[in-house]
Amino acid sequence: NGNNGNNGNSKSQRLRDPAVVIKKDTLLPVIHYGYGQSYINPALEGLLPPDETLSGSAFTGTGEVFWGRWNQPSLSDGGSEDGLFRGDYIYSHDLTPYKDIQARTGEVVFSRTLGQQPLLQDGGTRSIEAAVFQSRIQVDFDQQSFTGVSMNGEFNQAGTLYQLEAGMPKKAHFDDVLYGAGTIDLTGTVIKNGVSVPVSGGMSADFVGKNADGIISSFGVKSADGQIGVSGAGAYTR
Repeated sequence: NGNNGNNGNSKSQRLRDPAVVIKKDTLLPVIHYGYGQSYINPALEGLLPPDETLSGSAFTGTGEVFWGRWNQPSLSDGGSEDGLFRGDYIYSHDLTPYKDIQARTGEVVFSRTLGQQPLLQDGGTRSIEAAVFQSRIQVDFDQQSFTGVSMNGEFNQAGTLYQLEAGMPKKAHFDDVLYGAGTIDLTGTVIKNGVSVPVSGGMSADFVGKNADGIISSFGVKSADGQIGVSGAGAYTR
């Protein structure tokens, strides 16, 4: 845990505090950032100054979403171990009410359509933005579960090619993920100039819009030694 001073009501402390009572029938904004993390934060706007040149918003037809990238590499949290992977964020005030999620049926595939290109970091090198990135999330509303995730990305830096392939090893129930409850497990590999490096991590997710027709999400995966990591945040639509 980071030490942000003695004031427990500081903005960064509120963001990082997981001891928030999550009420599925009382929707507060949820911010998704960096290493697949999400926390309830009622005072979302003005939390930290984003880089305005790397921020955006859009009305997807299912709800309005906001995304961007922070100037600083961490959330002023005292330098936690995963602070390296906290550049991007996404959030929405139009989260789907829990009762409407329960009312949906059938299987749906969501594709990533909005947000910054994910970032890769290798040791002490600066972040490398993806040249190509595609991702999908498969949902089974009958089971009230996330049943599949696929991610594929390419990153190029000074003649070094990185290729990301990642997915979820097991399905995740909505109750274990939505509204900041937890993350979807991710496993995969980053291939660096033909050498495969195993990576693992997590992915946050929330439905957006009255009929759960969109998803906002962040993810992060890294190698066992922490040298190679990929992270990002974005919106998915049907």
